[in-house]
Amino acid sequence: MWTAQGSQAHRFWGAATVNNAVHEFHDYAAIDGINPPPGNLGVSEE
Repeated sequence: MWTAQGSQAHRFWGAATVNNAVHEFHDYAAIDGINPPPGNLGVSEE
C-alpha cells in the first residue's frame, strides 16, 4: 500500500485515518466540555 501513493487502498487508509480523528475529537470535546463544530461544515448553502 505504501509504495502505490494515490491507489485506492492508500486513499481509503487516509480517509479512515481522518474519519477516526474526527470521531476522537468529538468524543474528547464532549468529555472536556468543548462545543463541537457544526455538522454541516462541508455543505454549501448556495
